[in-house]
Amino acid sequence: MKDLKQLIAITSRKRIGKIEILQDSLPKKSIQSKLYNIVNDSEDPDEDFIAARLYGKEIDHTDVRFVKQKSRLKEKLLNTILFIEPNDKFLKLKTYAYKQLYFGKVLQFLNSYTLAQKILKKALSVAEKIELFDVAYDAVYQLLSIAALTGEKQEFNSLKTTLLKYEELRDRQLNAKCNYYDLTLNISDPKITNSQRELMIDETIAQLTGLKDYKKHYALKELVYRLTIIKYNIQNDYEAILKCCKEAIKSLLNFEFLPSDSYFHFKYSALDAYYKLNRHQEGIRFIDQVSNNSRFKVSGQNLHLVKKYEVLYSFGELNFDDANETIVEFMSDRAFQKQTEIVKEMWKLYQAYAEWGIKTLQNQGVIKLENQAEPNQSKFRIFKFLNEVPTLSKDKYGYNISLMIIQFLHHLSEFDHGAIIQRIDAMKVYRTRYLRDENLKRLHTFIGMLLKIEKLSFNVNEIEINNKEGYTYLKENPDNLPISDYEIVPFEKVWDLILEQMRASGRSRFAYAS
Repeated sequence: MKDLKQLIAITSRKRIGKIEILQDSLPKKSIQSKLYNIVNDSEDPDEDFIAARLYGKEIDHTDVRFVKQKSRLKEKLLNTILFIEPNDKFLKLKTYAYKQLYFGKVLQFLNSYTLAQKILKKALSVAEKIELFDVAYDAVYQLLSIAALTGEKQEFNSLKTTLLKYEELRDRQLNAKCNYYDLTLNISDPKITNSQRELMIDETIAQLTGLKDYKKHYALKELVYRLTIIKYNIQNDYEAILKCCKEAIKSLLNFEFLPSDSYFHFKYSALDAYYKLNRHQEGIRFIDQVSNNSRFKVSGQNLHLVKKYEVLYSFGELNFDDANETIVEFMSDRAFQKQTEIVKEMWKLYQAYAEWGIKTLQNQGVIKLENQAEPNQSKFRIFKFLNEVPTLSKDKYGYNISLMIIQFLHHLSEFDHGAIIQRIDAMKVYRTRYLRDENLKRLHTFIGMLLKIEKLSFNVNEIEINNKEGYTYLKENPDNLPISDYEIVPFEKVWDLILEQMRASGRSRFAYAS
C-alpha cells in the first residue's frame, strides 16, 4: 500500500491530466475517427490526399488543422502501446521487462528510489529468465546508481560484479546479432568472399562458445546454431543444415522461455534443406512431426509458410493435383485473408503453376480429363491472372520472372506460337539486364533454354539436342540461394514436361495457333 500511496503522490504532484489513448472505438463523427479510418484504409497513404479527404477541400499536409489532428492521433496511438499485452508468452514477458525498466528509470529520475528499486528488480528478474541481456544490464546499472545515491555500499559492490557479468553477455550477444544481420543482408554481395563470411562466422562462434556457462544460455546457443546454418548454406551443405536444425530444435526445446520465432526459424531452415535435397516426402513427414508440438501453434504467417512448403514439395514430385488441393484449401482459410497483398498474389502465382501442371499432364494423357470437353479447354485464363498480381509484376528481381515463365509455359501448353514470340523480347531483355549474378546461373540457364524453343522453330529434336548442356547443368547444380521465388517447380523437371508435351502432341513442330 505504501507503493500505491507513493505513486498517487507522484502523479498528483505532477498534475497529470487526461491520458489520451485509443479506446475500443472513436466517436463516429469525430475528425479523429475520420482520420484514423482514412489512414487505415489507404494502402499507400499520401499526406496531401488524406488532408484533402479529411477536410473535404483542396488543402495540403502543411495545413495547421491537419498537422494538429495527425499529431493528436499519433500521440494517442503511442500512449496505447503502453497498454498492449501480446498473446505470445515470450513476447508478453519481453514487453513486461521493457515496461518495468522504463518505469523504474522514470521513478529514479523522480527520486522515488525505494519504489524504483522494486520495479527494476522485477525487470531484472524477467530479463534473466528470457535472457534479455541488454535489459538485464540496464536494470543492474540503474540499481547500481541508486545504491550509490543512497549509500548502500555492500549492495553497490555486489551489483558491480553482476554488472560486469551482464556487460559481457550483452556485448557478445549484440555483436553476434550484428554479425548475423550483416551476413544475412550481404549474403549475395560479390565484394564479400565466402572465405571472409566463413571467417566472420567462425570468429563470432568462438566468442560465444568461449563464454563462461555458454551452454546455460539459450539465447547464445540459438545464435551459434543460426550462424552455423549460414555457414553450411555458404557451403551448400544441406545435409549438415538438416542435422544442425534438428539438433537445435531438440536442444533449445529444453529451455522454458524459447521464443516461437527461434523455433520456427530452425523448422523452416530444415524444410528448405529438404526442398533443396529433393527429399520432398521426408519434408512432408517433418512438417507433420513438428506441427504436433502444442507449445508452438502454427497460425498466421507461420501457417502460410508451412502450406507454402507443402505446395513446393508437391510441385517437386509433380503432384499438381495435391498442390492445387492445398492451394485451394489455404486460400479458403480465414488465415489467408489476413496475409499481406504480396503473399496473396504469391498464392495466385502458385495456383497458376498448379493449373499449368494439371493441364500439361492432361495433354500428355498422364491424368484423365474431368468435366472438360476438350484437352485444351481450361478454366484458367492467363491474362485474367496477370491482372490479379499487380504487385508481383513490379518486382524486377524475383516474382516478375516467375510471371514471365508461367506465361510462356501456358502459351506453350496451348500451342500458341504467336503468343510465345511476343514474350521472347521481354525475356531476352530481362535475362541480359537482371541475370548477370553468378548466383542466378540456374535461372539464366533455364531462360536461355526456353528462348531456344522459339529460335529452333519448335523442333523438339533440335531443342533437346541443343539444350543438353543446360539440362545437365540444372540436374547437377542445385539452387544455392535461400528458397527462390522464381523457381516454383524445379527447372529440370519443367524441362522434362516441356519435351514430353511436345512429343505427346504428335508433331515434331508446333502448329501456329488458329
